[in-house]
Amino acid sequence: MKFVKERVNVICQELARLSISQKIKITDMQVKNGCYITPAEADASEEPWTSFDTVNDRWYGPDKHYWFRTTITVPESFDGKNLWMRVHAGLDDWDDGRNPQFLLFANGEVIQGMDINHREVLVRENAKAGEKIQLDLQSYTGTLHSEFRLLADLEEHDAKIEEIYYDLIVPMQGLNRMDEDNKTRLDLETALTNTINLLDLRKPYSKEFYASIEEAEKCIQEEIYEKMGGWDEVVATCIGHTHIDVAWLWTIDQVRQKSCRSFATVLKLMEMPNAICLVGNHEVMALKCLQFLCQEITNRAIDELDEETAEDLLVWLYNGGDSTIREFRALDPEMRQEVMAFLEDFELHEEVVIKGKRYLLVHGGLGHFSPEKEMNEYSLRDLVWDRPNYRRKYFDDTYLVTGHTPTQTIDENENPGYIYRTNHHIAIDCGACFPDGRLAAICLETGEEFYSSDQEE
Repeated sequence: MKFVKERVNVICQELARLSISQKIKITDMQVKNGCYITPAEADASEEPWTSFDTVNDRWYGPDKHYWFRTTITVPESFDGKNLWMRVHAGLDDWDDGRNPQFLLFANGEVIQGMDINHREVLVRENAKAGEKIQLDLQSYTGTLHSEFRLLADLEEHDAKIEEIYYDLIVPMQGLNRMDEDNKTRLDLETALTNTINLLDLRKPYSKEFYASIEEAEKCIQEEIYEKMGGWDEVVATCIGHTHIDVAWLWTIDQVRQKSCRSFATVLKLMEMPNAICLVGNHEVMALKCLQFLCQEITNRAIDELDEETAEDLLVWLYNGGDSTIREFRALDPEMRQEVMAFLEDFELHEEVVIKGKRYLLVHGGLGHFSPEKEMNEYSLRDLVWDRPNYRRKYFDDTYLVTGHTPTQTIDENENPGYIYRTNHHIAIDCGACFPDGRLAAICLETGEEFYSSDQEE
């Protein structure tokens, strides 16, 4: 098994390359300087549009805003296919917090925020040949570098190849966290070897090629995702939140823009029925303020504004909420209500049992903890604002999974910036806002940890 990792990594690199079945480079764009929230606001600006050649031209920082635009016609070769856009600024530094940031619009509608760790965006499912799509990129240079490229491509992604790629790479990355003689690791290595032995990559996209992928997919599903998939039907994935409103590494202006890009992610999250969302302190602040903003803002509404709500608005604005407010106000009334209903459905906590182990998931902690307390006896502040005492084991039979507290700030943590486990605590907020931080996820079924970036790799 000595060379299993090397073999799988080589195979995965080839599958990743082949998964992009066609690519068209975007070469001609328009650009104007300035910080704008929507395409309409960019159009209304008197700042002139200039041509931008993505092959030869550059844009410059640091701490500058640009607005890029191009209009594409969906090619015949993409008809009925999923149309993706890839954007890259020519940098590979790990620090996504201070590197270029983008927000993509298609025909005036927000699609997704983008950065060095989120370079690909699905623009259209089942694209129609001949459709014209105006693509706008709200762009910020970040604070680290002074010169950038803008590399942009339209891509078709092969779903079958992507599926086997991810089904291989996820357990492969998990091996790095296991001891070499760990039985689970040895079983994974055997299953991975059996899977890649079935792949025939000699003639990509041929009938034989896809037949081998189908056989390999059946193999890995059976040997890893079924036989090693756990005793319960529940698979829980925990993800540290983004601290979208706190300007630890960004300028105040950039925090506002970052909040706006993150709000676009909320709209995407609403389309994911398999995601269970837990409420955090930032969502609590947002909910109080957005409820007020759902109504028509009149002199009477302002006169009737109570002191507590007014203070909440000021605190949220101080933390960068004004750009989120503008983005929210740009939605039609029906969509505003849908967003509010979505946020109001966030859970305060979630309890799951996986492989016989009990897990309690909350955003912040268990303030005023007592082993005799029921969960419904904890206040909102206890669960979303307070922080755990990691030196204390709260439960003998339950693991407490929390975000909110960056692992860099836990005094006794010897590995800051990574998931911290001690005394039946699992702390998963790995401080993406810090220079040594990153977004983190943990699979409670296998114990595998996943990170958006890692300086050691």
